[in-house]
Amino acid sequence: MRIERFLLMVPVFALSFFIASCGGGQGDGESDDVELLEVTEVDDPSDNTFLYTLPSPLQIASIFRRSGLSYIPDLTNNPSNVDNYNTKFIQKLNFGVYATDLAYSALNDKNQATIDYVQAMSRLSESLWMTNIFNSVSILKRFENNMGNADSLGYIIADFQMELDSYLAENGLSSNSLIIFSGAWIESYYLALKSIEANYNPELISRLIEQKKIALSLIDILEKQEKDADLDKLIGHIKKINAHFDEYDVENITNEEALFELNMTKEKIAPILKDVEEARSFITNG
Repeated sequence: MRIERFLLMVPVFALSFFIASCGGGQGDGESDDVELLEVTEVDDPSDNTFLYTLPSPLQIASIFRRSGLSYIPDLTNNPSNVDNYNTKFIQKLNFGVYATDLAYSALNDKNQATIDYVQAMSRLSESLWMTNIFNSVSILKRFENNMGNADSLGYIIADFQMELDSYLAENGLSSNSLIIFSGAWIESYYLALKSIEANYNPELISRLIEQKKIALSLIDILEKQEKDADLDKLIGHIKKINAHFDEYDVENITNEEALFELNMTKEKIAPILKDVEEARSFITNG
């Protein structure tokens, strides 16, 4: 069983939240559908709370991988940049970026890069009060002991992501997951677009267009959080990226056959990539 097949079989890193209209509260949940973001209203109609379940960065990377995402050397965020991130907001975003880079490296059997990204995430966890999760699952040692075994790496990554999800919820840090996921989502878009730029791939483009559903719901959730200047910038970047897909009626797509009919010309890729690179620079330049 290859690592990408394993990742699609388990609900890893189900980033679940109860978020009231004023931006508070938390909850838990998980989704087996790695391609959709579900929004489920609670039973009490007087309560404006919703349950949101976001897919894992690993799940998104796996979907892109199955659709032809190619490996391009030196494309990911260098793990040595970790010391450049000094604010909590930027640290959370880059934790997400590194989570995607970890998946990208692991899916392509880049063993040393995989270790480097685990170490970078561990460093960031010290600043984000999440060090205990790295210690509890001994992830670095487990990775080092299983290099070259894709099946084992899949189990280790899945175990770590589920432990992280639980840890954040239990320690009142679920709001961190929203920012972490945003960084991971932007990095996934960047990697996919760079792959398309190098090798035009209609199926991968369809998967990018499909991400419109996640972006719309992510924007909705982020706008319910307590506002600050950095969050406003992040929301603005995501809106700018998603505006490129306004013409696509993704919300009413119900099967893959219809999804794969969605496409765009190579000429339309460049302006999307420009906006994604701008959003990514906001994150990775610190």
